[in-house]
Amino acid sequence: CPEVQEWIARIRQEQERIRTRRFRVAVVGEFKRGKSSFINALLGRAVLPVDASPATATINRITYGSVPRAFLHYKDGSSQEVEIGELAQYVTKLTGESKENAARIREAVVEYPSVFCQNYVDLIDTPGMNDDDRMNQTTLEQLDQIDLAIVAVSANLPFSDTESSFVTGLLENPEICQIIVAVTCIDMVRERDRERILTYLKNRICEKVWEKLQASASFGEELAKKYQRIFGNLQIFGVSSLDAIEGHEYGDMERLEGSGFTRLNKELPRLILVSQNNSALQKAMGTIDWVISEYEKSLP
Repeated sequence: CPEVQEWIARIRQEQERIRTRRFRVAVVGEFKRGKSSFINALLGRAVLPVDASPATATINRITYGSVPRAFLHYKDGSSQEVEIGELAQYVTKLTGESKENAARIREAVVEYPSVFCQNYVDLIDTPGMNDDDRMNQTTLEQLDQIDLAIVAVSANLPFSDTESSFVTGLLENPEICQIIVAVTCIDMVRERDRERILTYLKNRICEKVWEKLQASASFGEELAKKYQRIFGNLQIFGVSSLDAIEGHEYGDMERLEGSGFTRLNKELPRLILVSQNNSALQKAMGTIDWVISEYEKSLP
């Protein structure tokens, strides 16, 4: 029967797509929350450009490669390989020239031998929210392609109302299966106060997002279950990207341990693997739902 053959072909096509699909882990949040520095600390090297002013102006994707290389993919379909050290000239808005270059780029891709990018995983650096309208749009357009969101919040700034609205939007996105919070600049807080700050922020984030979610038009049983799964045991990490990078650079293991990245480096691969499995299961269930729907329509 042609209909059954079509369903089988669709299932096999989806099966292959799920098997080879790249799992996208994006670092998101408001501007000047240390997102690019956070990714650099994960990589153990200053790969992405950072600055005291809001810098990132493009989507920057870190994917696995045995040799560090960087490529620019333009909106007109063309591509260009550049030196990693030259990325600031193309992906930031630190100068008028770099801002013009960034406006023409669809995404910058950095190939790097990172353990986090093995097994079809990509790390995504996004422009900060609430910086300017174009940066907001660039990030928002990326959200439907994200599987796991790492939300960067600052240890020395409260979790704002706009941040709670943004995180609620992440939760409502059906493509995003996990949300993790990275509290950056934890070195700005005295060691004796860090655990208290993390507990306070965890409770504040959970309460604010739950309030926003209940007021949302899309709120229902499925979203409540998703909230409970993610925020019932919210994964939150206090980190210092500066300490981690300098710890790597100088071989200072004590400083690296104090940066919080030692714990994060152990936990993140496990969280990614669990999320990959959840995402694959959700995609497979979506295909099954489609087959059932087509079957019922053709053979009522």
